[in-house]
Parts: sequence; C-alpha cells; structure tokens
Amino acid sequence: MLELQILNLGKPVREVRVNAPTITIGRGAESTVVLEDSTKHISRLHVTIEQLDGAYFVSVQSKVNPVLIDGRVMRAGQTTHLNDGARITMSPYEMVVRILSDADAPPPSGAATGLDAFDIGFDSPGVAAAPRGRVPVDDPFAGLDAFGPAPVAPPPPMVDPFQQAAAPPPMPLGSLSDLFPSETSATGA
Repeated sequence: MLELQILNLGKPVREVRVNAPTITIGRGAESTVVLEDSTKHISRLHVTIEQLDGAYFVSVQSKVNPVLIDGRVMRAGQTTHLNDGARITMSPYEMVVRILSDADAPPPSGAATGLDAFDIGFDSPGVAAAPRGRVPVDDPFAGLDAFGPAPVAPPPPMVDPFQQAAAPPPMPLGSLSDLFPSETSATGA
C-alpha cells in the first residue's frame, strides 16, 4: 500500500492511501489520483506507479513535461524504482511516497472480523488448525502437497547440443597439380 503526501508549491494539499497494483496520477478524471491543474502542466495521465514483487516502480507517461524523481529528470517512457520517502515532482506538485506494510493498512470497509481468510472449511491432514482470525505464520502453504500430483523423478541429464564433436582427422594433401589438373594432363598430350 502506498501513501502519497501531496504538496502544491510546498504547501500540503492532502494525503492519499492507495492499495492497488497499478496507480495512475494525472489531471484526468480517469486517474487513480487526480491533480487539479487549470494551466495543463500536468498531463491527463502523467505517471503510472506499479507494484511488482513487492517493489514499486514509477513510469513517466507524459510526452511533454518531465518528472523529477528524487531530483533526477525522468522523461516519457522511463521507469525507475521507488523507495520509501521518494519525492515525485510534477510542477507545481510534489508527492512524498510512503510505502506502508500490510499491518499499517486499515482493514477494508465491510470486512468481516474474527474470520480467517484462509479458513474455507477444509481440514488438511497433518496440519494443525490455526486459531480463528489468525493465519499460521510459519508456512501458510503447509499441507497443500496432499492436493497436488505425486512427486516425479527428475529427468535424465540432457546432452549439450552445442558441445563440439571431435574433429575428423585431416585429409592428406597432395600437390597443387592434384587439386588443379593442368590442361595438358586433361588432353593427354
């Protein structure tokens, strides 16, 4: 989950918490985070932030106005990793990025409490049931092997198709006249 502290000309405007794999920022109404800009310095879709394997990356979409990431100029099509505390500057706005852990995130509205999200009514053999409302911390996938196919022996090692075969023995060479017979020998004179 990301928290964006949005500043306009150095003055706090608002804080936004977003929990989505892709976040779009721009002045367009279709953006996840909309930045008001009557001067149109901010594009309708200015930047995209994507979460990949727990890390966040920002990509510049604006073809006109560059973006500063921690003071580095980024242009359209460029992508960089976002760290906690990173500053994204799209004049006149600046955003301070806070990467929040799941523990910092509020529970979703309307979420049932006291129920385990992994408790769907099945008991796995050999796995002790977790107390309700808690996910087992040590291995949440323990016991799931019983649901998959039996282990298979590894295949035999493959022969390297690019390994060079032994070179054939060299052919004995005669004289050049063997390779290029003269006209005299061809005519029989």
